[in-house]
Amino acid sequence: MTNVLTRIRLKSGSPLPEFRIWFAIPQNVESIKELKTLIHKSVIFLKKSDFQPSHLMLELEDYELPDESPIGLLRESDVIFSNISKPLIPPGMGKPSTHSRNRRRKIKRWKQKTQNIIQDGNEDQQGYNSHEAVKESIIHDHLPFFPPHTNTLQQCVPSKARDNRDSLPHPLANFIPPSERHDLPSNIFVTSIDVEDMNYWKDHSACEENFQLEEIPYGTNFDWDTIDGSWNTYPKVTSSTLISKGSILGWRAFGLNPSTLTPDVSLLHLGKVLEIDSNGIHIVILSRGMASFGGVILEEGSEEEIIRKREDIILENWRLIDRS
Repeated sequence: MTNVLTRIRLKSGSPLPEFRIWFAIPQNVESIKELKTLIHKSVIFLKKSDFQPSHLMLELEDYELPDESPIGLLRESDVIFSNISKPLIPPGMGKPSTHSRNRRRKIKRWKQKTQNIIQDGNEDQQGYNSHEAVKESIIHDHLPFFPPHTNTLQQCVPSKARDNRDSLPHPLANFIPPSERHDLPSNIFVTSIDVEDMNYWKDHSACEENFQLEEIPYGTNFDWDTIDGSWNTYPKVTSSTLISKGSILGWRAFGLNPSTLTPDVSLLHLGKVLEIDSNGIHIVILSRGMASFGGVILEEGSEEEIIRKREDIILENWRLIDRS
């Protein structure tokens, strides 16, 4: 008769057949690996299974027993839970349903993160002092700020009157912080401002200088909302003969919506044809301008030029907005 070292209580769970038995461990068993082989051979419920002893997993008080562990870890009447260890699946080798579930989770996390950024921006509009808590989770907009009651392009004052004016005390300019401006959109968060140097306009050379305003012809003569709303009424570009130098073309592509400051997969883009050659059609993208406290401004040198092939414009359903 085989000498018995100790006895344990053995139970199983799904996907194994469920059983609860007493199991005796012989003295010649020295490791957990040998115990797994013995259990696989001795328990009738496991003999009928198709798995190997190496697939068996033993747990003691919710902790796994490694194969190389000595049998001395077990004590009299210990409860051992047996189950099948899940095989290791390399990244990207899972089932199609797993890939679909992972994509849905990523999209859900992205939407939740976007909603949190918008909500944090609304809360900071009410309490400006809490902006440090969400400083790292939003896009920092560096917007120019101009005092509302300064008239920089006023007529020059005679030199004597100007000298007398400089000798008198001047009140400080009325400075309104962004937190007190209620006309700002709720989804814009101001982190810094630029204030004009008022002493610059006291310089004599400032009055003698001839101010010349440079007009930027791109993006100033188009009603973007009207074009966007009546998009289907504009003719499609079905042939390159419809395009000429100076024509205004429109297309829809991914971009950042300037009204909502959120990504848009079908955002309206406009461009002006600069040149047509063997390389393709040279187009300068018309800018909508950037938001500021005073309205919409255009950045000097912000126009982007692209070159598109004729067949690409036809396949992507570009439309002819204006033929100049």
